[in-house]
Amino acid sequence: MRPQSTTDLQSAYRMSVFITFSMMVSLVVYAVVVQIVRLGDGGSIAPGVLQIVRLAVFVAGLAVFAAARIARRVALRKAPEDGLEALLARMTRASIVTAALSEAPAVLGLALYFVGGVRTDFYAMAVVSLVMFAMYFPRMSAWKDWLGTAQYERRQ
Repeated sequence: MRPQSTTDLQSAYRMSVFITFSMMVSLVVYAVVVQIVRLGDGGSIAPGVLQIVRLAVFVAGLAVFAAARIARRVALRKAPEDGLEALLARMTRASIVTAALSEAPAVLGLALYFVGGVRTDFYAMAVVSLVMFAMYFPRMSAWKDWLGTAQYERRQ
């Protein structure tokens, strides 16, 4: 890589890390909100309905887990004419989209907490989010590998 391309790579990577980390911090904010907001006698819906809503939210959380994998794969599709700038934009976009999708289960859990009043519902979904963040957190080695593969494929 040329010095300029290395600088471009580092800049795009740092931006992706910053955005992803910022989204991860939101999980801490959600946890603080859950601890501060005590819903006295539970949520606002009947226990039978809560079970159905809980199941729907957990299924939605798993769907988001799968969607993140698919979205990342689609976002990282390479075109033969892509230059370094386009490839870095793809990596950045893929990182931001997967970070946003990684945050979604925690947001669903927070909504479930406000409806049902059960803190463990939030924490279960927050764990799913943390696992997703761990899986999709931007890694420089992965970026370099992907860019190297992309450059090799363009030469053929």
